[in-house]
Amino acid sequence: MKVERDLQDRLHADVCAGDPTAWSRAFTTLLDSLVDWLGFRWPDLRDSERLHDFAVDSIMSYLRAPDRYDPAQSSLLSYLRMDAHRDLLNEHDRLERARQAERQVGVEVGDLARKGTTDDHPSDREPPSMTLAQIREAFPDERDRRAVLLLIADERSTETFAEVWDVADLPPDERFAVVKRNKDRVKARIRRLRKSA
Repeated sequence: MKVERDLQDRLHADVCAGDPTAWSRAFTTLLDSLVDWLGFRWPDLRDSERLHDFAVDSIMSYLRAPDRYDPAQSSLLSYLRMDAHRDLLNEHDRLERARQAERQVGVEVGDLARKGTTDDHPSDREPPSMTLAQIREAFPDERDRRAVLLLIADERSTETFAEVWDVADLPPDERFAVVKRNKDRVKARIRRLRKSA
């Protein structure tokens, strides 16, 4: 579905002017074209809800901060395509890191469990391995299991963990505090498991 550049420019001007109809028009004008393009670039996701969700998220991000888009650099659709494509790449990379960690037959969690602690003992230097089955049993919440695998994969981004625990929309300070609290809780659980092993 082709959307002419002048129509995109008028829509952007209306968004910036605070036109009350601009938000709904943005979706009716841009969404189908954006989803079609993403489906071409990501054929494995063409019929998935996730592809649609990324397109919606991209348009919503633009509508919340239209000043980030510079019409002199590209068309509005090109801007949205690159934004959604980048988010999909980041999601793909996160999932691949988690899959790599999951494929390990035995996962060494000793270093992970000791992060942020000051009560290490010499006996902790050779920690037991933790299998994926043990992770599933110890962490019934899927979000916690994803966090464990990301930690094992040495993921450190607060934003990544914020998405795992569904707090990405919180203000930065609050988001950081929630992520830290959850990570500390997960690590404490791992330490308890190691002590009982």
